[in-house]
Amino acid sequence: MDRMGIQDLEGELHKHDAELRESHPKSEFSPEYVDPGRGADLSKKSDWNVRREPWFEKYRKELRWSVIAVGAIAFVALLGGTFVRIQQSLFSDDRVRVVVSGPDNVNSSDLTHFTISYENANRSGIRDAELVVSYPPNFSPEGNENTFRNNASSSAITIGDISAFGTGKTSFSGKFYGSKNSVAYLRATLRYKPHNLELQLSTEGQKSVNLRTSSLVVELDAPLSVSPQGEVTYLVNYENASDVSLSNVRLKATYPTGFSFVEAAPKPSEGDIVWYVGSIPSGERGSIRITGMLDGVPNETKVFRAELGTFQGDNTFLSYSDVERTTRMVAPPFGITQSINGAAPAALNPGDDLRYAVSFKNNSPTGLREVIITVELDGEALDYSRLRPEGGAYDSERKVIVWKASDVPSLANLAPNKGGEVKFTVPVRADLLPETTAAKNFRVKTVAKIESPDIPNPAGANKIVATNTANVKVNSRILLESLAIHEDGKIPNEGPIPPKVGETTTYTINWRLSNTTNDVTSAEVSADLPTGAAWTGKTFPETETISYNERTNRVVWNVGSMGVGEGTLSSKREVRFQVSIRPEVNQVGDEAPLLGEATAKATDVFTNEVIQSVAREKTTSLRDDGSVSPNGYKVVP
Repeated sequence: MDRMGIQDLEGELHKHDAELRESHPKSEFSPEYVDPGRGADLSKKSDWNVRREPWFEKYRKELRWSVIAVGAIAFVALLGGTFVRIQQSLFSDDRVRVVVSGPDNVNSSDLTHFTISYENANRSGIRDAELVVSYPPNFSPEGNENTFRNNASSSAITIGDISAFGTGKTSFSGKFYGSKNSVAYLRATLRYKPHNLELQLSTEGQKSVNLRTSSLVVELDAPLSVSPQGEVTYLVNYENASDVSLSNVRLKATYPTGFSFVEAAPKPSEGDIVWYVGSIPSGERGSIRITGMLDGVPNETKVFRAELGTFQGDNTFLSYSDVERTTRMVAPPFGITQSINGAAPAALNPGDDLRYAVSFKNNSPTGLREVIITVELDGEALDYSRLRPEGGAYDSERKVIVWKASDVPSLANLAPNKGGEVKFTVPVRADLLPETTAAKNFRVKTVAKIESPDIPNPAGANKIVATNTANVKVNSRILLESLAIHEDGKIPNEGPIPPKVGETTTYTINWRLSNTTNDVTSAEVSADLPTGAAWTGKTFPETETISYNERTNRVVWNVGSMGVGEGTLSSKREVRFQVSIRPEVNQVGDEAPLLGEATAKATDVFTNEVIQSVAREKTTSLRDDGSVSPNGYKVVP
C-alpha cells in the first residue's frame, strides 16, 4: 500500500483539478462490502441518514401571503393619511368666517339693519350653505326677503355653494322692543358641507346691541311693606314714548307667591293676569290698578312684575318694557282677623245672613293705649238697612263701624298678648238683580283695621298697624218654574178633565229658567215621572235638548250656558214636554201625580260653585191653567 505524507496530501488538496484517491484498501468495513452472514446491510438507508426539511418550509406559503397583506394595509394607511393631509391642506373650518355688523346703540322700536358677511378662505369650495339668524324674544324681524321663520327666535337664509376663496353678504332687519339700557344679541350661524366630504360643519358670528330707549315707559307704585294677609294695591302707569302708534299692546302681570287677586280697574281680559290695552298713540298715557291680598312670613320679600308687550303667533309674550317692585312682609304689633259665620267662605248666596266676628290681639311686649277698631264695608250686595253692630257705632255715610274704649273697655289700655272680639251682622240682599248685563260679579268686601297713638307714623298721626280684608264673591241665583197645563197652544192635549178612571188624559209640563247676576255654564233641569205617568215624546221647541230615560223615568233638560240677566233682563229659557195618565179606581177623589220635584243646577262662572233651584212636584191640580175649574183636578169614576 502506498503511503502519502501529510505535506504531499496537502499539496494534492490544493492542486487545481485535483483528484482524490482512496488512501486505504477496501475491506469488510467498507460501505460497499456486505456479508450476508454478518450484521446489517449498511447500504440501506435509515433514519440517521434521512434529510429533514426546516420547520418554516411547511408554512412558507402562508407567511408569504401574510407579509403581502400587512404590506397592503400599510400602503393603504399611508395613502389615506396622505389623502387626509392633502384634504386638510385644502380645507379647514377655521378658514370659514361669519361677521355680523350693525349699530352698537339703537332706540327701541326703530327699524335696525344688520349686514351678515361670510368668507370661505379654503382652497376647496363648500356646499349646502345656510345662514341661521338667532335673536331674542323681544326682536321682531321685518322686511327680510328670501328668509323663512324657523320659530319665534330664529330665521333661515339659503346661501347654497360658496367657491374656494369665495365671499358674500346679506342683510337682515328688524325691530327691538325692550327696556331702556338693556342689551340684546343677534347671532348668525353658517351651516355647510365641504365639497367631496359628507361632514356637517358650522361657524358663527354675533353682534350685541344696546337699547338706548324704550318705546313704552312703565312705572309701578307698590307698598314698601305690608303685614301678613294684608291688602296691597299695585298701580301700573304706562306711556308710549315713541313717535309712532303702537298696536295690539297687552299688559301682563306676574304676581308674587302668596298673592290673591281681588279686583282691578279696568278688569283683566284674560284670567287675572292679562289686560288688552289695544292701540296706544304716540305720547298717550294710561294706568291699571290691581288690588289683592298678600300673605307671607315676616321679613320675606315679595316681587311684583309688570310687562307691556304683545303675544306672538306661537303664543309667546314679546315684552316691550317691564318693571318690578319689592314689598317686604313685616310683623305688626297688632293681630286682627275676620270670620264669617264661623269660617272663611269662598262664596255667599243672595239672602244669606252674615255674622261677622273680628278678633284682635296685642302682639307687642308693651301695652298699647286708646286702641280703635274699624270695619269698612263695601258692596252693593249688602242690605245696609239691616246691619246690626254689637256695641260700636255705624257711620252710614262712610259705611264704617267704629269700636272705641267706651264700647270695649279693654281697648283703653290693651295689655301685651291680650285681645278680644267685636261682632256685627248684616244680610246679603235677597232681591239682588242686575240693572244691565254689565252689572255682574258682585262681591262683599270688609276691611278690619286697628290703630293706636303709641305707634305713630312719621307725620305724628295715628298709624294703622294691622289690617285684614275679607273679600267674598256672591253667587248668582237661578230661578226655576215648573208649570202643568192642559190647554196649551204649543202642544195640543186631549182626554177628559177632570181625569177619569180608565181613560187617558194628556198634560203639558212647562219648565222656565232664569239667571241673575253672573254667567253660568252646564245648566241642567231634571225631574222624575211618577210610575203612573207616561212620557209621550212630544216636546217644544225642537231647538232645546231634552231627553227621557224610560228605565229610570227621569226627564233631563240640558240648558247649557246662560248669560247675566237672561230671564230677568231678557226672555226666559223654557221648554215643554207632554205626559199622560190613565187613572186607576183607587185614585178616585184624589189628585193624580204628573211630575216629581224638579231641580235646576248650574256652575257659576264667577264663583266656580254649583248653584241650584228647586220647584215643587206637579199634580192634576192645574193651578197654572186658568181654563180648568177648581173642581177639574180630582179623579172621577
